[in-house]
Amino acid sequence: FKYNPQFHNVMEVSKEDFESCNSSSPILTYTTGHDSVELTSGGHHYFICGTPGHCKAAGQKVDIFVLGGNSGGPSGDGSPSISPPNDDSDNDSPSISPPNDNSASLMTRPNFISFKWLYIIANIFLVHGVL
Repeated sequence: FKYNPQFHNVMEVSKEDFESCNSSSPILTYTTGHDSVELTSGGHHYFICGTPGHCKAAGQKVDIFVLGGNSGGPSGDGSPSISPPNDDSDNDSPSISPPNDNSASLMTRPNFISFKWLYIIANIFLVHGVL
């Protein structure tokens, strides 16, 4: 996640807190402005901006669904992660870009990996009402 930490943060929250944009009891909070999150387990992972009004009014939240995955342990086996794009300090809005370090290994994996990423990206757009 890349964002201006003066105005935003990223909180991993439960499904209930995601749906109601409740930031009072996050699972994890990220505040650096350049946060990478390893998604090592399958299923839904819910993230919101905890700044008042940003989740509800501005729609700054994302539901990322990961197919399969490990029950733990380090990533690097093709598990998706979110990495910051190139630095652009003029942009105050959070942004998400695909990982850079696993790009080559994803090219050699079976086609289901491509569908996994397509599904994740589609969910991101659905949450923001783009599709």
